[in-house]
Amino acid sequence: MANMETELKLSCPAERIGEVLDHPVMRSPGGRKPVSRHQISTYYDTADNALAKAGLSLRLRSAGRQHWQTVKTKGSERGGLHARGEWEARVATPLPDITLLEHWGLAEDFAALIGEQPLFPRVVTDIRRATRRVTTPTGVVEIAVDRGEVRAEEASEPIAEIELELIEGEVGALYDLALRLAETLPLALGSESKAARGFRLLGLGEPPQAARAEAIPLDGAMPAEEAFWHIGRSCLDHVAANAPALIAASDDDAVHQMRIGIRRLRSAMTTFKAMIAGEDTEAVKEDLRWLMGLLAPARDSEVFLAESLAPLAAAALAQSKTTARPPVESSPSAQGERPPVPEDGAGAPGWAGLRDHFETESLAHQRAAREAVASPRFALLVLRATRWLDGGDWRGADERSVARTTPLGKAAAAVLRKRHKALRRAGRDFEDLSPEARHALRVHIKKLRYALEFLSDLYPEKPTRATLRVLKEAQEILGTAHDIVVAREKLRRAAASAGPGHPDLAFTAGWAAALNEDRQATLETAGRKAWEAVKAMDKVWKS
Repeated sequence: MANMETELKLSCPAERIGEVLDHPVMRSPGGRKPVSRHQISTYYDTADNALAKAGLSLRLRSAGRQHWQTVKTKGSERGGLHARGEWEARVATPLPDITLLEHWGLAEDFAALIGEQPLFPRVVTDIRRATRRVTTPTGVVEIAVDRGEVRAEEASEPIAEIELELIEGEVGALYDLALRLAETLPLALGSESKAARGFRLLGLGEPPQAARAEAIPLDGAMPAEEAFWHIGRSCLDHVAANAPALIAASDDDAVHQMRIGIRRLRSAMTTFKAMIAGEDTEAVKEDLRWLMGLLAPARDSEVFLAESLAPLAAAALAQSKTTARPPVESSPSAQGERPPVPEDGAGAPGWAGLRDHFETESLAHQRAAREAVASPRFALLVLRATRWLDGGDWRGADERSVARTTPLGKAAAAVLRKRHKALRRAGRDFEDLSPEARHALRVHIKKLRYALEFLSDLYPEKPTRATLRVLKEAQEILGTAHDIVVAREKLRRAAASAGPGHPDLAFTAGWAAALNEDRQATLETAGRKAWEAVKAMDKVWKS
């Protein structure tokens, strides 16, 4: 039977990794530094990397004259925490011992994957490893500091990372030590194993993709404390899971998905605020506000380009074919001849320049978001929030014990009633609401939707899905109306910043602004209809 390996992986700039050895957590009670050992690990696979493709690794590790053979499964990874099956045994030589696979019960699995194919050394790591076992109040942890490189054929890249492996006790022990290290060192969460890095150098594997939120199984009899932990853990995993794709810029949806994860977590914290209030909760909220402040402009600029500027360019193209002049006489920039609009809505001096202006702005926001998520502060955010979920002050406050132990079914109905009441109050006299008030209403709709999504297992499936559809549609329609307001301000700033040297840009920004206002009228009817549907929807929490 395999052991389950649970470890937290952190990366560190190569020029700073030596400082980890001087950190107090790495010193013995007598003040001695840990001793480093030279280790060479070779990962064996078939010529077509059949094991790696299946998420398995076969490793032979040598340290001096001692050798160990290890098989690991892919397992799971969330926020730098890796959990996977592991089989390990001492061997006589640094070559694979196939008889061990039979002993471990893995022979049939390997045979199905590789058949009669021979195994070759495919990836090598050459590192110096310093280790120390640390006993904390909640567990025993082995800290390993690795410096070296991973090689695959002619390619290589440096290794500078810290692994904290749980030997016994609670996972919180890993986070306690990681936080002590991260508070003084520029650390980042590690999402790749050494084997995965090596096989990536061989061209194996796809670029990281955006991750969507996973379902959260809840039960009405579950204590509210346990339910909030599951919800919070799911939201935090959603945030962390999108970090690799966001940093690599390999999936445009990563910013959006990470932002959804933060919004859902903040919504959950508001939903259960009476139970989780405290200083450490406020610290987590502040971290989330910091990150959202960098993700929001990145996402908003993407939405503007795709869902505002592109349709406006298409509308301008259609208008240019039917009218002699665009209706922009009221715009201060609408002077001179109308710039031509090409078939794709871009490329002409005015429209191409306008798009270039906003693409440059968007790229700057995207870069700021990537730098934030790759920064030590993001790693601290995930570590702190995880530790807060597992053992924050809110879990031990005697005055909130009743709230923590209240069955979720009872707490959920009260929360949803409160959310719905706030929503109805915000939407009163819908036709007379200002754009700002309608945006506030959209926020209330979103909060009710997220809360009901979290708690959907507690209510009948079919009517709950119908209610969620109504909320989602209203949120999207009001969101489009808010996009028009955002576009109005963006186009105004673009026209004002164009200057006398860029008349085409100023003119086209004014033209786009006029077309943008035309969109508002078409949404008014849809908005009223969506709000009526919200008022009439099934209140499943009353069942």
